[in-house]
Amino acid sequence: MRFKAVFALSISLIVLFFLPRSALALHTISGGEYFFDIDPGEGNGISLSAKDGTFNSIVEEIDMEIDISNLTIGPHFLNIRMKNENGVWGIPRKHLIMVTGNKTITLAEYFFDADPGAGNGIPIAQTNGKILTEIDVSSLSSGLHKLYVRMKDSENMWGEARQYTFEVFNSSASGYITNAEHYIDTDPGVENGIPLSATDGNFDEMVEDLMGEIDTDNLSIGIHTAYVRAKQSNGLWTRPAKAISFNVVEQSTIPVLSSPPDRSTVTKDDLTFTWFPALDAVSYELLVDNNTDFTSPEIHKTNISGTIYTHTSILNETDYFWKVRAKLYNGSYSDWSVIWQFYFENNLMGDIDSDGSIDLADAINVLKILCGITVQNVNINSDVNSDGKIGIEEAIYILQHISNE
Repeated sequence: MRFKAVFALSISLIVLFFLPRSALALHTISGGEYFFDIDPGEGNGISLSAKDGTFNSIVEEIDMEIDISNLTIGPHFLNIRMKNENGVWGIPRKHLIMVTGNKTITLAEYFFDADPGAGNGIPIAQTNGKILTEIDVSSLSSGLHKLYVRMKDSENMWGEARQYTFEVFNSSASGYITNAEHYIDTDPGVENGIPLSATDGNFDEMVEDLMGEIDTDNLSIGIHTAYVRAKQSNGLWTRPAKAISFNVVEQSTIPVLSSPPDRSTVTKDDLTFTWFPALDAVSYELLVDNNTDFTSPEIHKTNISGTIYTHTSILNETDYFWKVRAKLYNGSYSDWSVIWQFYFENNLMGDIDSDGSIDLADAINVLKILCGITVQNVNINSDVNSDGKIGIEEAIYILQHISNE
């Protein structure tokens, strides 16, 4: 028995795979049906009609108008199966389709610390498409808490709750700020730090803007961290808070590298090279290679006017080495900087073939994997749900990404 299906679609959808012709036993087709995603059982699908009005031959043409009004936006499987004159149903043929459209936010809620379940949080009001709310923390104890916010879309699906950590202070216990100080790296003990001043000239509020200067004259070359703490009207000092980290360098005609740090791991999203200004420099030259001899550099940039360069093209996943030198005002060049090393990791989710983009080729590779077909050089870092496998979740993610481009 052979049959051919002709789709007449009354709505906008994307058909990725068409029903192939297949050779079966020579039986007459007596009926057909289709269904989406989940099999309702033989005979319980949506009936198909023969183009000529009757199923009565071994080859039939079918006109289909598919109603997707009840389908959510995104990928779905359209399944088609036929029945012979003996009432025996064939195996469903599966076809991947994409339902396009736009989702909108219909509800939003927040909760603290413990999840009460989707729809059971505190509602967040919307005004002209903007989410505006005042968060009441009066019932929370002093200390660290977690605020969670989540949204529900027009297809009645709740998103993942986003987490924000904050601290509640007991105003009746702490009072107002009476003093403040900072220190570098090592805590000298309360009231032994370097004094800070209130920007408005007086310590008399619960929240103060502070000002001060960091003296680096006696600091060693390298990375340092400044910490700040405040004294409250009840005489207690707050815990030190990290204010800023900074690098003390000795300026010379040789550039000092800054980022990416030596022996770090970077991705396409943050492959930016920075260094500190060199004395008498008018421009800079950057070399990046996967060998320390730099004989065939992957990146070679000259006449860089500033102390930063961002590389936007994909690199192979391996170790790289980089260095910078300065072109001086007299036309000569400084010595090269020290050589730093980094590992480039291509962790673009959905990029199955590691070509730096998410496209139809990645979707086809996932479908091959699902069908048991061997695919060479699969990028396991493209796993979207951290289950260590490439499967249907990756296919859905890739198709959604493509449909939004």
